[in-house]
Amino acid sequence: VDLRGGRTGTASHIEVLVRMRNDRGELMAPGQFIPAAERYGLMNGIDRWVVTEVLQTHGASLHRWPELTVSINLSGNSLDDPLMWPFVRDQIDQSGIDPSRIWFEITETALVNNLVSATDFAQSAQTYGCRISLDDFGVGLSSFSYLKHFRVDELKIDGSFIQHIADDPADLQIVRAIVSIAKVLSIETVAEWVESAEAQEVVRKLGIDRAQGYHIGAPEPFEALCEDIGRSIEVTAAT
Repeated sequence: VDLRGGRTGTASHIEVLVRMRNDRGELMAPGQFIPAAERYGLMNGIDRWVVTEVLQTHGASLHRWPELTVSINLSGNSLDDPLMWPFVRDQIDQSGIDPSRIWFEITETALVNNLVSATDFAQSAQTYGCRISLDDFGVGLSSFSYLKHFRVDELKIDGSFIQHIADDPADLQIVRAIVSIAKVLSIETVAEWVESAEAQEVVRKLGIDRAQGYHIGAPEPFEALCEDIGRSIEVTAAT
């Protein structure tokens, strides 16, 4: 949700998360299968599947709610694939969705480990009209120095600094420093793991642009969430 202007705005942006069903049909969290997929070189295929699901399978919902923008996470494995951007571009073209509505999230760790290929992907995506988010920002050792050379549209401040920000002075000062640097570089900021009204108010006062977390909304099936947000947008437009 948008925190700017001293208010909490209507949610109009979602981050796509992936889950896997085990042999018993139960949902598995990402930490239960993504590390193995990365180790055995399977993440590229998973990322491609997610992109296709979002843009093709759920494309009708995205066309129905043109105000909605969507973030898709990409792994280091995918960034290393020189054919990943052409594949993504073709999927966007086939979907007919405005590229400016698609954001790609790259973790700070993936950036550090794949700087050249990540930069190539980001530049291609931004030239095409997409936007780039640097995810889990603040946990790396060279966070600020990379910002001078890797152009991003948004910093997502790691939730470990946000979760207890209302009570921890150290977290508060770290986040304040990140926000200060981001403003100098004209980069928008997002607070992750906002899990209480107190935390949301603190990050709003710090000047963070947007927030996400369980206080704002828990993960939902894609179509159900699109319908919920669509109704909220309609109500906002009507009033």
